Amino acid sequence: MKPTTTTTTTQSSDLFHIGTEIATLDQLRDLVGATSCGAIATFLGTTRDTFAVDGVDKQVTRLEYEAYTEMAVKQIRAIAQTTRSKWPDIVHIAIHHRIGVVPAGEASIAIAVSSPHRKAALHSVEFLIDEVKRIAPIWKKEVYSDGTSNWKQNCC
Repeated sequence: MKPTTTTTTTQSSDLFHIGTEIATLDQLRDLVGATSCGAIATFLGTTRDTFAVDGVDKQVTRLEYEAYTEMAVKQIRAIAQTTRSKWPDIVHIAIHHRIGVVPAGEASIAIAVSSPHRKAALHSVEFLIDEVKRIAPIWKKEVYSDGTSNWKQNCC
């Protein structure tokens, strides 16, 4: 993984990365794995090839992500802290988000969480993706096959 634009931060057992490339799920599994953990839950968000615009499906060729990187990492760190307060037995959290061009079929975000038990890992991954999409200053533009494009609002 050789990102050309990157911000990576670690705090306690957490790793956050924003750049033009992200880790694979296998790499994330290795980052968050621990012998004390019986669960590693993951989420991989990919660019789908069709989005509804005004009720009409449009063919998507790519997404283009931009971010206020330093603030995004700060917000993601805060989201991770909130996650840890909700599920205190979480051992490790890793969140990688791409910026730049992400073609249809490729991953734009990867999240992995380890904990001793599955429920904390599973529930926290859902919480993390929802909160990152809602709060982090990362924006995406959908680019369609007809040459038009549309900036999307952050939401969960």
